[in-house]
Amino acid sequence: MARPHDEQQPQHAVFYAIAYTRLVEASALSRERSAAKKRSSGRDSRGGSRSGPDPDFMDYLAVSEAKEERAATAAVVFGALTLEAFINHYAISGAPWAEKYFDTYLERVFPRTKWLVFPWLTRGDVLADDILRGVRTLLGRRNTLAHFRRTSPMRLRIGDAQEAVRTVRKAVMGLARLDPAVDIKWLSEVEKEPVT
Repeated sequence: MARPHDEQQPQHAVFYAIAYTRLVEASALSRERSAAKKRSSGRDSRGGSRSGPDPDFMDYLAVSEAKEERAATAAVVFGALTLEAFINHYAISGAPWAEKYFDTYLERVFPRTKWLVFPWLTRGDVLADDILRGVRTLLGRRNTLAHFRRTSPMRLRIGDAQEAVRTVRKAVMGLARLDPAVDIKWLSEVEKEPVT
C-alpha cells in the first residue's frame, strides 16, 4: 500500500535548485562588480576622476551589491529549507515504522536536532562534527533572517551563499556515507542545470 508521501515529489531538490541558482547569480554579480572596479582602477577607488566619484558608477555598485545581497539571502534561506525538507524526507522514507514514529514524536523537533537524531535512529551513527556545525550555522542564519530583532540586519554576501550550498552538499553526502540508500543524484542534477 502506498503511503501518502510516496505520491508527492520531495521538495528538497526544488529548494536546492533555487539555492544553487541564487548562488550562481550572486557569483556572477560579484565577478561583474570586481571586473568593473578593475576597469575603473585608472580612476579613484569609487570610479571617479581625481575631481570626485562618478555618480553613475557609485549607483551601479550600490545596485549590484543589493542584488548580490538578495541572491545570497535567497541561497541561505533555500539552503536551510533544503536541509529541513531533506532530513524530514529521509526520516519518513526509511524504515516502515519511521513515518508513524516521526509523526508522533519527532515532527516538531528542531531541524538541527533531526540531523543528529535521525541518522542515529536509522543507522546507529552520527554525522561528523564539522557537518553538524555547518548545519547548525546555516539553520541559525535562516532563523536570524526569519525572526526579526531590533539589531542591525544580517547582510549576506557571496561567501554566505557559497557556504550554504557547500553545507547542504556536505550534509547530504555525509548522510549518504552513513546510509548508502540515500539518493544523492538530485544534487548533481541540479548543479548541471540550475533553474533560472
